[in-house]
Amino acid sequence: MLFFEKNFKYKIMYNKILAISFLFILIFFSNFFSAKAQKKLEHKKKIYLREDGRMFINKDLPVYLWISTDKKENPKLLNSESTPEYANPMYFDTEGWNTVRSPSAVDKKTKTTVIPEQDIVFNIFADSEAPHINIDFGKSVTHKKDNVLYCGKNTEIKLIAKDSKKKVVKKDETSGVENIYISEEKKNFKIYENSIKVDHDEIEYFYKFYAVDNVGNVEITKTLKFILDISPPITKLNLQGDQKENIISGRTKIILRAEDKISGVKYIYYQIDDNKKKHFYRYPFNLEHLSEGNHKIKYYSIDNVENEEKIKIFNFFLDKSPPKTLDEVIGNKFFANGVGYSSGRTKFKINAVDNKAGLREIYYSLGGKEYQIYEKPFYLPTKSGNFNIKYYAVDFVNNSSRKSHENKNNDNSIISTNNRLTYVDLTGPKMKYSFEGAFFKTRDTIFISNKTMIKLNAIDKESGVQYITYGIDGEKHKNYNGKFHIESKGEGLHKVNYKGFDNVENSNTDDFFFVTDNTGPDVYERFSTLPIGKKTTETKSVDVYSDYVILFLSATDKSVGFSKIYYSINGAKEEIYKKYISEFKKGRDYIIEMRALDYLGNYSKIKSIEFSIENE
Repeated sequence: MLFFEKNFKYKIMYNKILAISFLFILIFFSNFFSAKAQKKLEHKKKIYLREDGRMFINKDLPVYLWISTDKKENPKLLNSESTPEYANPMYFDTEGWNTVRSPSAVDKKTKTTVIPEQDIVFNIFADSEAPHINIDFGKSVTHKKDNVLYCGKNTEIKLIAKDSKKKVVKKDETSGVENIYISEEKKNFKIYENSIKVDHDEIEYFYKFYAVDNVGNVEITKTLKFILDISPPITKLNLQGDQKENIISGRTKIILRAEDKISGVKYIYYQIDDNKKKHFYRYPFNLEHLSEGNHKIKYYSIDNVENEEKIKIFNFFLDKSPPKTLDEVIGNKFFANGVGYSSGRTKFKINAVDNKAGLREIYYSLGGKEYQIYEKPFYLPTKSGNFNIKYYAVDFVNNSSRKSHENKNNDNSIISTNNRLTYVDLTGPKMKYSFEGAFFKTRDTIFISNKTMIKLNAIDKESGVQYITYGIDGEKHKNYNGKFHIESKGEGLHKVNYKGFDNVENSNTDDFFFVTDNTGPDVYERFSTLPIGKKTTETKSVDVYSDYVILFLSATDKSVGFSKIYYSINGAKEEIYKKYISEFKKGRDYIIEMRALDYLGNYSKIKSIEFSIENE
């Protein structure tokens, strides 16, 4: 068992070593063939005879001159007797135009020297300079950042080669470009025939290229590396501050953020509503200048290779209006001269509505204390006096009725127009009564007659008197509409209970007693002497008095006493009795009528007495 486990461990180790070795070999050969594929092709230096007969030679090549008398005869090598060390081979020293000369040209027909004399010149152009490739991006949009080249859509790159790096080259002094060779993504070099077009994968593209002229001069290998970016940026609109869904306030910050993972963002643009003017986005902005209502923001981005994002639209409602508030006094309430009066039983309710974003919270302050959140109607304080209630409402985008309605006093203190000056009235009216007409008071008892008017009164310096009710002798109360008198009630003791209500339904009650006296006094007469006889007729018999007799009048009232006594003699005008009656005439008959008035205006019944005065 132990032997098996040991061999098993060795076998696992052996397999691991074998796998690692195989991976190393694979990587090595991959790099080897890749490097081999990137090698330039073999290009020999040579002589190039152009179509027009001009000859170009690679300046690095040796030159041998051969002489022949016939195009077909084998040529003979020409040796230099004077400068053998510089000949066979010889080298051209001048870049470009070189010559082989023979002085004095001879006419081919006459075999005589051509006059004027002139040299025979054989032109040959030496070329040792390699071609130079320029990269032409044409209309392609490029951007370089951190030494990385980015290309946009419809990228087309042309390789244009010239057979000289010099800015000014004499005409036809170089052999011209034979070919451009290009290698794509480490593949073998091949002849460049068409422009490089890429418009598909967003990857890094890698090219190597060089040019060869017609005499075999080879350009140093150049590289082109770029990343294709054909995707537009992605812009997001964020809201900072007040918002509820697509409802914002004038204070809300509009933030535009764009991202482009390849070439990077160049510009962010935005437009407001249907305004054709485009704004270049630099930093967050708000929309306080807009009117309340529906609006839209169009926005998009452009990256550094002109990829343009499709326009996005953010539709929103700009809410600049605070909630509208309204207070309500639940229960006993009364308003006068801008002041609200309420009782201790009264609740204060605050209502608010918002046109768009919706009501978030209501705050209120009682008597200058800290603001607190309003949740439900609350009772007013149980202490009489003025009480100030401040309140405001806030919607879901933080529009506040407090801010919109606040005004500054001269001392910079702030007073909200959403104030309610409330007077808490906890006491009922003060009750009073009075009599109009005759009444009489003695000790604790008041006497009146059925003609005496009773007036009820109430005073409330706070919310004011609303109404008074009263009831007589336990009867059901009725509303007091003005002074009244007792007609249906009989004489005797009576009780009036009356109740006053103020404008917030506080009440006070009181009662008072009085005695009704509707009966006049009893009148009495008394003579100073007794009658001295009688006088009789067919119908009556009367007493006869001496002429010096004196008549006294008096009265008695059971309740309040009499006030005055009136009398009339033999139908004459009634007079007030002030002193005894005397000076009666002898032999005359007298009829005296008398009545008495008490202090309540009650008259007694008229009493009549008849008598005669003695004759002479």
